[in-house]
Amino acid sequence: MTRSVEETASQRSHTVRKLTRRQAAIIGAFTGITCGPFSDVHEYVDSLPGFKGITTIGFATCSEQIREAAKADFLAICADSQTDEDVAK
Repeated sequence: MTRSVEETASQRSHTVRKLTRRQAAIIGAFTGITCGPFSDVHEYVDSLPGFKGITTIGFATCSEQIREAAKADFLAICADSQTDEDVAK
Protein backbone atom coordinates (compact mmCIF):
# COMPACT_ATOMS: atom_id res chain seq x y z
CA MET A 1 0.00 0.00 0.00
CA THR A 2 1.42 3.36 -1.03
CA ARG A 3 0.94 6.32 1.29
CA SER A 4 0.89 9.90 0.15
CA VAL A 5 3.56 12.27 1.38
CA GLU A 6 0.92 14.20 3.31
CA GLU A 7 -0.31 11.07 5.10
CA THR A 8 3.21 10.02 6.04
CA ALA A 9 4.12 13.51 7.25
CA SER A 10 0.90 13.72 9.23
CA GLN A 11 1.61 10.42 10.96
CA ARG A 12 5.13 11.51 11.90
CA SER A 13 4.25 15.06 12.89
CA HIS A 14 3.83 14.09 16.52
CA THR A 15 7.49 13.04 16.73
CA VAL A 16 9.08 15.82 14.67
CA ARG A 17 9.56 19.20 16.28
CA LYS A 18 9.24 22.27 14.10
CA LEU A 19 12.14 24.66 13.75
CA THR A 20 11.97 27.91 15.60
CA ARG A 21 11.66 30.97 13.37
CA ARG A 22 15.22 31.95 14.29
CA GLN A 23 16.55 28.51 13.36
CA ALA A 24 14.68 28.70 10.05
CA ALA A 25 16.16 32.16 9.43
CA ILE A 26 19.69 30.90 10.14
CA ILE A 27 19.22 27.96 7.77
CA GLY A 28 17.84 30.29 5.11
CA ALA A 29 20.77 32.68 5.45
CA PHE A 30 23.37 29.89 5.36
CA THR A 31 21.87 27.74 2.59
CA GLY A 32 19.91 30.26 0.55
CA ILE A 33 16.84 28.04 0.88
CA THR A 34 14.05 29.51 2.96
CA CYS A 35 12.17 27.25 5.35
CA GLY A 36 10.23 30.03 7.00
CA PRO A 37 9.19 33.60 6.26
CA PHE A 38 11.73 35.50 4.16
CA SER A 39 11.17 38.51 6.42
CA ASP A 40 12.76 36.49 9.27
CA VAL A 41 15.79 35.68 7.10
CA HIS A 42 16.06 39.34 6.13
CA GLU A 43 15.86 40.44 9.78
CA TYR A 44 18.49 37.88 10.82
CA VAL A 45 20.92 38.86 8.05
CA ASP A 46 20.34 42.53 8.83
CA SER A 47 21.51 41.78 12.40
CA LEU A 48 24.81 40.25 11.22
CA PRO A 49 27.89 42.49 11.37
CA GLY A 50 28.36 44.29 8.06
CA PHE A 51 24.88 43.63 6.69
CA LYS A 52 22.83 46.38 8.36
CA GLY A 53 20.35 47.76 5.82
CA ILE A 54 20.89 44.95 3.29
CA THR A 55 18.44 44.99 0.40
CA THR A 56 16.91 41.97 -1.27
CA ILE A 57 19.30 42.53 -4.21
CA GLY A 58 22.13 42.41 -1.67
CA PHE A 59 21.21 38.82 -0.86
CA ALA A 60 22.10 37.79 -4.41
CA THR A 61 25.29 39.80 -4.64
CA CYS A 62 26.56 38.93 -1.14
CA SER A 63 25.43 35.31 -0.79
CA GLU A 64 28.90 33.93 -0.05
CA GLN A 65 29.62 36.63 2.54
CA ILE A 66 26.22 36.02 4.18
CA ARG A 67 26.92 32.30 4.26
CA GLU A 68 30.27 32.90 5.97
CA ALA A 69 28.71 35.35 8.48
CA ALA A 70 25.95 32.86 9.36
CA LYS A 71 28.23 29.81 9.54
CA ALA A 72 28.83 29.82 13.32
CA ASP A 73 25.10 30.11 14.07
CA PHE A 74 24.30 27.41 11.51
CA LEU A 75 26.82 24.99 13.00
CA ALA A 76 25.52 25.77 16.50
CA ILE A 77 22.02 24.53 15.60
CA CYS A 78 23.16 21.41 13.72
CA ALA A 79 22.68 18.04 15.37
CA ASP A 80 25.79 16.32 16.61
CA SER A 81 26.74 12.92 17.94
CA GLN A 82 25.73 14.04 21.44
CA THR A 83 22.08 14.52 20.43
CA ASP A 84 20.04 12.13 22.53
CA GLU A 85 17.11 11.76 20.16
CA ASP A 86 16.80 8.63 18.10
CA VAL A 87 16.82 9.54 14.41
CA ALA A 88 14.75 6.49 13.47
CA LYS A 89 11.74 7.52 15.56
